[in-house]
This record gives sequence, C-alpha cells and structure tokens, in this order.
Amino acid sequence: MNAPSPNAAVVVPTFNEGEVIHAVARRVLENQIVSWLIVVDDSSTDDTIEVVKALERQEPRVRLLVRRGKKRSFAKSYVEGFRYALDLGADTLIQMDGDGSHDAGDIPRIIDALRTTDVVVCSRYTAGGRNEMTSTLRHFLSYMGSRFSEAALRVPVRDMTGGFNGWNADVIRKMRFEENRLEGFGFQVWLKSKAYATGAKLTELPIVFKERECGSSKFRFSMALEVLLEVIKMRSKTSRWRPTDVRT
Repeated sequence: MNAPSPNAAVVVPTFNEGEVIHAVARRVLENQIVSWLIVVDDSSTDDTIEVVKALERQEPRVRLLVRRGKKRSFAKSYVEGFRYALDLGADTLIQMDGDGSHDAGDIPRIIDALRTTDVVVCSRYTAGGRNEMTSTLRHFLSYMGSRFSEAALRVPVRDMTGGFNGWNADVIRKMRFEENRLEGFGFQVWLKSKAYATGAKLTELPIVFKERECGSSKFRFSMALEVLLEVIKMRSKTSRWRPTDVRT
C-alpha cells in the first residue's frame, strides 16, 4: 500500500447518537492517516454534543459543528461538513454514519483506492460485499432504490444508496449542493449521479454493512418515495450519459 494522503477528513453527521458516537470516533481516530474527524450534529436532544465536546478537548483532530436553530437536514449536515473540510485543506473526504454500521477499519482501503479513482463507493451489493441489516423492509428498499437509480440514471454503481464513500476534494468542489432536494439515502443517490455526470471516475469497494449498534434508524418510508420521484425527474432532464467506466 502506498503512503496515504496526509489531508484526509472524515465527516460524520449525528442526531442523538450519544450512546455510540464515542466508540465510533475512537475507531476512526485509531487510523493515524485521518487528519480530521468532523462531527456535524443536527441539534441532538441527548448527550451527543457533550460527548463530542469532551473528545474535542482531548483530541485536536476532532472538530464539532452544531446546527442550532436550523431545520433538521441530513443532507445539509453533510454539506456543512464537506465545506468545513475543504476550508481546513482536506484533499480527501470520507463520509460515514455515526451509528456504528460502517467499519472505520475500512478507511485505509478507501484512501488507498482514491489514489487511482475520484470516488470510492463502499458497496454492499458488489462482489465481496454484504448487508447485515436486520430490517427486511429497509434492506429491500435500499437494494431496490440502488438498482432503480443505477438503471434509470445509467450510473454504473450497484450501491447507489450507501452512505460510506470516499471523495477526491475536487469532485466535491464541483457539486452544486443548492440543487439537491433529497434527504437520507436519496442524497447519496444525488451525490453519486452528479459526480458521474461531471466526469468523475467511480470505483466500488466491497464492504460489510452492519446493523446500527444502538438507537433507532432515521429512515422513513417517505424517503423511498421521494427518491423514486426525484430520480424520475433527474432522468427526464438527462439527455446524455457517459459509457461505463466503473472498476470493481
């Protein structure tokens, strides 16, 4: 493995993840190749903010952003975290959940893969990947959402809805985030489709997606319907897509 980027930022959005965020953060920080862990909290009502503040005092790589007085938004939390990471000088950005479902041990693989690609999609649905989600409905909707988005938008990525991804900073800089109207896994679809449309090379990396360690999912059935309608709109506006260049 080549020496990884010295400017890697991991962006983690949180809302009421107080029971698990300390453990998640410690696993991320075990990777000395991570320059910053940016936690973007959406005004949690539990002790998430206090837990991260304590970590911030102990570990200079931890940065906490709190979205107070704003309408809750998973997508906007990520956008604020991305922009903050770019301001810090990050050239590699990694997005992951704060509930323990993503394995921080995969971070070195992501950073290494970004040496030869623009976007790394950590995939449950490519060869070698696995989904250990216990909710059959969520698993079904996530899988079908990925396959529908892949086919409708002609983006050669099997896991369009996954939220564990690595980005070259230049790809994020090109994003027009003000155009996004989606939340949850719909935002993940939007990110990947827009990156592909700008000419970015996307590579899938197989991972094991685990069940969240505690707490309840933020998923709502309305999100699936929202994705369906928005993907149809996006497809109708798209007249030309590039041929497949994904590598697995």
